[in-house]
Amino acid sequence: MSMHERTGVRPLYYNDWHRPPTLPDRVRMIDIDCVEYDPKTSEPVRIAETVRTWTGKPTTVLRNIARKLNVEAWLIVYFLQPTEDGNDLTIGFFEAKIVYPSEGKLQRYSAEEFAKFWVESFDALCAKARGETAR
Repeated sequence: MSMHERTGVRPLYYNDWHRPPTLPDRVRMIDIDCVEYDPKTSEPVRIAETVRTWTGKPTTVLRNIARKLNVEAWLIVYFLQPTEDGNDLTIGFFEAKIVYPSEGKLQRYSAEEFAKFWVESFDALCAKARGETAR
């Protein structure tokens, strides 16, 4: 985890606590943004880290956790754009890649395409974990 807050747009109570000087630099942690699990078995099937823009975020620890859990790990980058009325932001598109069990290349998806891909792959992972054939 970065030793410094990067976004500044969230409550920082825990963020400030788990970094120096409260905890020493040798105590390392990451926050995993997504742990998906099979609703029938409550077993994990995939983990993911999300970032707002791609800056070469390391995925070493995420891959190691996925290996120990025997689940897929993904890096998901999302890009914001103004809403149609210009009063807010929404996700314009995604770039995503698998990082475990193998390392893929970033692929670009519209928000709708990524939702479809993510749900279909989730269903397939759950079916595989249960020894079933995906629908």
